[in-house]
Amino acid sequence: MFHHRPDQTDLPLIDAHDFDAPRVCLTGEVDYAMYDRFRTQCASASSEGLIVIELSTLGGDPEVARLMGEDIRYQSELHPERRIVFLGKAAIYSAGATFMSFFARHNRYLTRGTRLMIHARKMDKTLQIVGPLTTCMASVRGHASRARTLHHHPE
Repeated sequence: MFHHRPDQTDLPLIDAHDFDAPRVCLTGEVDYAMYDRFRTQCASASSEGLIVIELSTLGGDPEVARLMGEDIRYQSELHPERRIVFLGKAAIYSAGATFMSFFARHNRYLTRGTRLMIHARKMDKTLQIVGPLTTCMASVRGHASRARTLHHHPE
């Protein structure tokens, strides 16, 4: 039922019974409402042992996905006695894949048949250069820097 590559760690394997009642269940668009549900459900989860975070999404706001992901990273460091595992179900698109990337590889699971959509960010920008050359160069450098940032930190 679950796909996993155990060669990444010596942690015990997880079986289907471990996924029976996930502590955090999220479905729908990745947005601030999902972030609120995520925070509420995480707060009620145990502070030790296995915590399964189940997600099914067609995407959403990549910045919210990063917020949720940073919470996972922080909690994993703060509570090493707790194992936080991602379970993707049905569809993990775009921002959902961004969120999944914050989990250690050995803590990422997908149900059979789950579809992943990972894509590069796109930019559609017309740059008009008018004015003194020094001002224009600063504007061009700023736009180039933004493009580099998007390229190195894709959604």
